[in-house]
Amino acid sequence: CLHSYCLQCITKLHVEGTTSITCPTCNQSTTIPDEDVSSLPRNVRLSEETKQDKILRKVTSTSPPPCDSCDENSPIAYCTECDELLCNVCYDAHQRLKKSRSHSSFTLKEAQNTSRDE
Repeated sequence: CLHSYCLQCITKLHVEGTTSITCPTCNQSTTIPDEDVSSLPRNVRLSEETKQDKILRKVTSTSPPPCDSCDENSPIAYCTECDELLCNVCYDAHQRLKKSRSHSSFTLKEAQNTSRDE
């Protein structure tokens, strides 16, 4: 089946000495390779936190970091090529500078809207 569970929960569901596990959602039986639940396929989508999610978690923490460029203001955007959080002033400059105007970037507001839509 295509249902996903954390390794800790699957381990609790597995009866030692058996070669399969039954999904608690759909009751479909899945063969466990080498009787080792950790060898079951991983759901990559669930196991890999997106870059946007990491940035959002970082800036919405109890002590959000300052702008990586000026170290003064709160960040409102992120440049994926420079790997930097940027405040409004620095982001505007980043968009105008010849060397960085073509960089891929996103505003934190765009990232929040994207993560809510998923």
